[in-house]
Amino acid sequence: GTAVHEAVQAFTALPGREQTFDRLTALGRQALEKQPFDSFSRALFENRFEKTAAWFVKQQEQRLPFIQKTLSETRGEIEVKSGSGASWLINARADRIDILNSPANAVRLIDYKTGRVPKVDEVYYGYAPQLTIEALIAEQGGFDALHSLPQPLMLENPEYWKLSGKKEGGEISQALATSKKRYDLSEAVAKTLEGLKNLIDWYAKDDTPYEVRPNPAHIPSYSDYEALERLGEWGTLQDKEDGDDS
Repeated sequence: GTAVHEAVQAFTALPGREQTFDRLTALGRQALEKQPFDSFSRALFENRFEKTAAWFVKQQEQRLPFIQKTLSETRGEIEVKSGSGASWLINARADRIDILNSPANAVRLIDYKTGRVPKVDEVYYGYAPQLTIEALIAEQGGFDALHSLPQPLMLENPEYWKLSGKKEGGEISQALATSKKRYDLSEAVAKTLEGLKNLIDWYAKDDTPYEVRPNPAHIPSYSDYEALERLGEWGTLQDKEDGDDS
């Protein structure tokens, strides 16, 4: 995932005439060389990346006439203050922000995914809040790179670009819309702000526990803190205790 992100981000920074399949595959190989792969794994990923590159270049060719500028790895931040007066600094780093020609000066947030893409319900109800937090930061002027645009910003429905290297090589989906269901972005952003304020109030209390898995039905597929949490060890101990009682 890291190598794919690095390659496509470097690629979108190139002038349009240089955004070719050969250039992207070369960037992909350079990014893969930095990763600790054996020769077999490297060959497998290079093959998959070629499919992703062909798909990605096709999308760029179709989109470039409508894009003024593409921003990559753009950092933004805002201060969110809750009803109790507590405040947190909320920051995000957007994978990609397209400033569009059509609609004029509209902004589209894009998140690259090499793994599972969140469902629209997960995005709307706050279980996958990355893009709605980025939209909130954009809406409140937290991205310095967007300050030159007419305000308030016109935000298009954010997108996920799944860069899997499978089937066609990739797939684009809207974060808040499918063929059967569509959520309003402004409503999702408002829910995100409300949820952040509630979290700030909750964790501002001295007696609030920092639970590892506050909602077992929505456990993240990967956690940076999983090794520190030692969940596997505690789970094994719990299984043994349960077995002793039987």
